[in-house]
Amino acid sequence: DFVVPELLQDAATPQALALDGVNDYVDLPDITIGGALTIEAWVFVDQHQNWARIFEAASPAGNISFGFREDSGRLFYEVGDGDDSLGVVIAPTALPTGQWAHVAVSQANTGTTKLYINGQVVATSTIGLPADVARADVFLGKSHYAGDAYLSGALRDVRIWDTARSDAEIFNNQGNTLAGNEAGLVAWYPMANSPLDAAGRDQDGTLMNGATMTGVFTPRGNPVAVFDE
Repeated sequence: DFVVPELLQDAATPQALALDGVNDYVDLPDITIGGALTIEAWVFVDQHQNWARIFEAASPAGNISFGFREDSGRLFYEVGDGDDSLGVVIAPTALPTGQWAHVAVSQANTGTTKLYINGQVVATSTIGLPADVARADVFLGKSHYAGDAYLSGALRDVRIWDTARSDAEIFNNQGNTLAGNEAGLVAWYPMANSPLDAAGRDQDGTLMNGATMTGVFTPRGNPVAVFDE
């Protein structure tokens, strides 16, 4: 069952990054990431759109893509090497729209890659590791490819790690606040008032094309309070 995380129930002004699905996104600074990694986020999908992304980090050495496959609404993670895909892992069913969910991907040094929804493993595959290089095109809510759609909905508590988090770590910490100095934490975006990096690693994001921070956003005209169940 969906559980509202305590840190956000108790927050004085809970907020989220609201994305209109037209052209809103957050531009992140260059990031050096590859090999083992974990990406986590709380996501609210208003409506699924073709190849919409939660997170993308691209370079000539290839892309790291985490989002929704085609217009199926199924969570996916894919690694490329600049020429070819090194593999993909895809959730078996669509993520429900109109509600918050915690989503994550964890890729170990062995290539074993797992997708999680609300702390539960929903898909596993062994795929190639991304090259450990600096990536200049790094986005929340936007793909590197011009033909792909933008994310329609909202994001909160985005975490990027350069280690493969375990099943227990993802399940037990999906609703817990971080200290910001955890080992392996590359960037952390709680989305409290702005897309600033709360891990203190100078990875602050920039709101683009009207993306906003809001305590209430409006999917298809109906106000939804952030993290109401």
